[in-house]
Amino acid sequence: MKLLAVLALLILLPIFAAAQDIHKWKDGNGQWNITNTPPPLPPEDPLTPSPECTPFHVGEIRRMDKSRLVPRTSHYVGVESLDLKLAEVDTKAARFDWLLSIKNDATVDGKLLAKIRFYDCSGFLIGESVVQWRRIPPKAATQLGGRATVSGGSARRVGLFELIVNP
Repeated sequence: MKLLAVLALLILLPIFAAAQDIHKWKDGNGQWNITNTPPPLPPEDPLTPSPECTPFHVGEIRRMDKSRLVPRTSHYVGVESLDLKLAEVDTKAARFDWLLSIKNDATVDGKLLAKIRFYDCSGFLIGESVVQWRRIPPKAATQLGGRATVSGGSARRVGLFELIVNP
């Protein structure tokens, strides 16, 4: 009898091992779905387009100062400005040089993590670049710089950008 139970277990084990994950999720209409595929990702909210928007030109620099930034800072670090320059563009990618001016008004070390998101003039997200955590000394102002690459055929159409601090 034990031998029969062991044989049954050995036969059924591969079937259980091949079982797929089950996902349960509620759709936009309030209906529950149970499937073997994960729920669809929500669409990205497009950035509000500007009627004056034009795609970047090589060598052009655009500035986002703190008056246009949505304050989402923590660790006492404030963003003063973000300068973005289209350094080069080809059929496969656009490369942007960026310079971020930040200030720590606190008496303790500050930290910063930020994302620069790139949009076309219709407001749709094309790509993003992450600025890693950086230590900012107390009562100090500094600048961070780097290069961001936006790949794909739509890279030539970048016209808008935003900075998200401590996402």
